[in-house]
Amino acid sequence: FLYDKLASDGSNNTFICFEFLTRKEQKLAIFNLFVAKNNDFSYINKNGEKENYLGFRQLNAIMKFFGIDELDFSEKGNENVFGVQTEVIYLNSLVNKLLVLGFGTEEYLSKNGELANKIFLDRIFNEKMQ
Repeated sequence: FLYDKLASDGSNNTFICFEFLTRKEQKLAIFNLFVAKNNDFSYINKNGEKENYLGFRQLNAIMKFFGIDELDFSEKGNENVFGVQTEVIYLNSLVNKLLVLGFGTEEYLSKNGELANKIFLDRIFNEKMQ
């Protein structure tokens, strides 16, 4: 599903939340892709060029694997997003699809100065590329 979240700087950030079942452990896993800021899917990079947000590019790659040209934004509802009931838009054209996702980890310094790991979507495969 797609949802908006107000950022600390007052901007409106748009995310897509994917819930999926892992094959090995058969556990529910969740990851979020940041796709837009203030309804803009692109930003100006350090070279002064317009570039799409990474999450938006990854969403487009996922859609391409499934042969989906356009998402249907007509079905709305409410979901618990990090403990807060949030209005969402369901993306039913992405439901019950099979992808092989590769995740990577990256170390970063948290706000309190501690070393932490974040997990990010690194590779996307379809079932033919396993």
